[in-house]
Amino acid sequence: MPARAHILAVEPEPGNLARLKFNVAANANLPIAPFAVALGDREGDVAVVLNRSDRGGTQMRPLTNADSDDAVRVTCVPLLKLLVEADITSIDALKIDVEGMEDAVLAPFFRDAPAMLWPRLIVIEDSRSLWKLDLFNLLAACGYAVVTRSKQNVMLRRKN
Repeated sequence: MPARAHILAVEPEPGNLARLKFNVAANANLPIAPFAVALGDREGDVAVVLNRSDRGGTQMRPLTNADSDDAVRVTCVPLLKLLVEADITSIDALKIDVEGMEDAVLAPFFRDAPAMLWPRLIVIEDSRSLWKLDLFNLLAACGYAVVTRSKQNVMLRRKN
């Protein structure tokens, strides 16, 4: 891996974050920076609802007074803010899987971020049945084309 590479790993769920930090420490030669935040369309605190049977199936929702033991309060930030604070000036690849909230993360990013910061490659979980907007249409309008699909993921490359 090139010395100038930076990998941002975003994980809001405390148990998964502990596993991530353990793995990062076990691979200290890799330039991975874990961030204990959720990504969304605005700044603030949100509830991350834990899925006890599927560690990767946590869901984010607004905080309420009726939050259960299965919800954890987490700071939420827009993707662009995280990238600016991490001093990221270009993105080769972006892998995103936020359990149906991909549109809430990416739509504001593509609206607000300079085009020079847009990733060259995006790997995204196809959760279109949960999205509030047609994210694939938005990505196409931003110059992305589908290059391959798997059962759950779509890979898109930005045209030059």
